[in-house]
Amino acid sequence: MVALAEQYLARLQYCYGRKRWGVSVGQGVNLFGQQLKGVDAAIMSRSSNLHGMLSTDHLFEFLDGMAAAVRSVNGQSPELYISDLRQSTGRIVKAADFISEEMRARYLNPNWIKGMQGEGYAGALEILNTVNNVFGWQATTPNVIRNDQWEAMSQVFVEDKYKLGLNEWFDEQQPVAQMQIIERMAEAIRKDYWQASDQAKIALATRYAELLQEHPQHKAAIKTAELLSELVAGYGPNAGQGGSQTLQIEYIFKYYSAVAGFSYVRADPQWCNIPETA
Repeated sequence: MVALAEQYLARLQYCYGRKRWGVSVGQGVNLFGQQLKGVDAAIMSRSSNLHGMLSTDHLFEFLDGMAAAVRSVNGQSPELYISDLRQSTGRIVKAADFISEEMRARYLNPNWIKGMQGEGYAGALEILNTVNNVFGWQATTPNVIRNDQWEAMSQVFVEDKYKLGLNEWFDEQQPVAQMQIIERMAEAIRKDYWQASDQAKIALATRYAELLQEHPQHKAAIKTAELLSELVAGYGPNAGQGGSQTLQIEYIFKYYSAVAGFSYVRADPQWCNIPETA
């Protein structure tokens, strides 16, 4: 998070005017950072229903980036507010509350999900973008996203809470999008952003194992793949049951082969990794 704040300050320190364009004070002085000292709150306005807080990455890039920068300068996070100008009567609301309202009304709403299903692969990518943007808010301002919201997304997008046939739809339209959704959720668990329930872990592990069997060529980030392999071993199909060891090892090898560029062949009674270059 410190690195994100440093990058934000470094890139926004430049001045623009009639006589000077894109210049900084230099000499190790970040004038922009100096101006953020003593900031207690940051506010952003929203005047359209077309794009929300979670439909694009720009909002957490700038508002949350500002919060991270202020935190690095002052030692504590500023309060984040949204000036809601979408109706004739405006209001000021906390960013966390605004996101919560939007998530319930749009992204976790079965009618919105049905609309995305009607858009085919593009709808699948839109759901993936939503989860990625939730993670962006979480990474830059942790107190904006709640634990129960991660649980709700797992219930809706992985467990198919509304019985919309989401897994079958992802399989047909864009299965890797659902794999990346699960990977993002696993990364939230790995970084302790989300204290996932056992029910959620079972759902993530089971569905990811199914997808990985069909798409073993997919590559996940190494740390994420390590956690997912643990989830599959502990919560996935046949976890803890007799005779499941070979199946669990198969899944784990598929993770590492996808990540590290190894192929594998079966040599009963064991599995063997063979480098592609061997």
